[in-house]
Amino acid sequence: MHHLLAVHQLRPLLRTLTLFSCLTCAVGSVLAAPEPVPTPTVDAQAAATFKVVLPLLIQQNGAVPPPPPPAATGGIFLDRAVKTASASTAIDANDGYHAAYIHYVPSNENPPAVYGFCSGTACNNKANWREVRLLDKTREVQLALTPAGQPPLLIVTESSVYNGGKDYHYAACDTNCTDRNSWSVTRVYSSWGTTTSDVLNDKNPQRSFALDPQGRPRFIYQDRNYLYAEPDHYGAFYAYCDSGCTNAANWNQTEVGRNIQYDAEIFDLPSLTFTSTGQPRIISRVFALNPDGTSAPEGLYYYECNAGCGATDNWKRVFLIPTGGGSYPHPSWDIELDANDRIRAVIFTGDGLEPDAVEQRVLFLWCDANCLNGESWQFNNLGMAKQSGESPDLELTAQGLPRIAYIDNHGELGYSWCNTGCYGETPQWQHKVVEMEAALKQEFPQAIPFNCDTSVWQGLAPVLDLDRAGNPRIAYDFAVEGHCLYDNPNDNYDPYWRFMPVWRAARLVYFVQQ
Repeated sequence: MHHLLAVHQLRPLLRTLTLFSCLTCAVGSVLAAPEPVPTPTVDAQAAATFKVVLPLLIQQNGAVPPPPPPAATGGIFLDRAVKTASASTAIDANDGYHAAYIHYVPSNENPPAVYGFCSGTACNNKANWREVRLLDKTREVQLALTPAGQPPLLIVTESSVYNGGKDYHYAACDTNCTDRNSWSVTRVYSSWGTTTSDVLNDKNPQRSFALDPQGRPRFIYQDRNYLYAEPDHYGAFYAYCDSGCTNAANWNQTEVGRNIQYDAEIFDLPSLTFTSTGQPRIISRVFALNPDGTSAPEGLYYYECNAGCGATDNWKRVFLIPTGGGSYPHPSWDIELDANDRIRAVIFTGDGLEPDAVEQRVLFLWCDANCLNGESWQFNNLGMAKQSGESPDLELTAQGLPRIAYIDNHGELGYSWCNTGCYGETPQWQHKVVEMEAALKQEFPQAIPFNCDTSVWQGLAPVLDLDRAGNPRIAYDFAVEGHCLYDNPNDNYDPYWRFMPVWRAARLVYFVQQ
């Protein structure tokens, strides 16, 4: 077990590290040399060297784990006839299975968002699903459930307002939700010129949409609209609606991050959740600023607001840990609360971190109280192989036991769980591969072009749910790419190899938890 302490308190035990990230090189002045932010701090001398520091960690693997649970007992491709992506699911109180995804086809084919529902135990049979299509030119969809089991959606499309931008739509249905006429859809906000990390959005988990305990919708989105908006609309925004949410006039937004003159903080892959009394909690990588406009440490931050969340000043934060860099595998994270509103989180770190025990590894973090103080956070290492654990999605059982779905270092769907010592020095984490590439190839073979010598199957962005018995149900995407030879006889260059997209599919699997 380790504490995330203020780094100046740990200097005798620290090693320095330099972060290298293909993304961070592209975000401009936000990535200038880091300077202090409250709790924890980094001194000016360290900041001037473009380095941040991380405690030396010792891997805690715990006892030898028992045998893994049984193999997957069900699975389904949400659509075999068309490329699909952005799988998002939720389980209602009766174990009804709600799913959403998009058609992953060119914009001129008007790709819709699809909502589907299945009840009973035979959801691995497509005939038992009922579906409805919503909107077109979609890029992403996220699904959540109200306390009554209604399935509102956040649907992101190409913008009809700003050329090259995005539109954020809220879709709601009260009953009979597999009938298109039961849905109301409204464009809430539009953005333009967001961040360079957008190019990886379709390969990374999107967890920016959530409902508060009353079922009211909220989401985080990023904007950098200096071309169309007047005044300029810069920053990361918390969008919220309390009633009549299919009327865009009932939505409000407030900037969560700092906006200083012509610069604003950038939030990367924010994960949003709520306490039992409706107070928002966020973790996100932030390309951060200090109050004076200088650059603060870039990394994973925790945000909370306890009252008056329509005002930026009521949002408070603490820097937790550097995320590391890299685009493949990409650093990623998730946040959940237990039944007592205690914070639990998971991060898959990127490259450029020292020691090796925390580079491209999964760390489980928790905080029980006073979470705006870095010293209140603790964590342990899941003990998995390097590069295993990308895009982790965390869920908790009714007893607060952590379960995590992720993509392993072979691009396959993985699952980890802990039943003993999960919040101590000897956690007994156990791991298994849920689905292997060979099995997917056998179930759904894909032909590759004649100029390709092989194909690579890569899992992406899992979404984990637990049914009433605590059994995992996981939605995820996988991409098939061919390793293909190209030659242009008119360019005077030698032939070269490159990876070419072949197929994309959204898939659901479930199995019994031991």
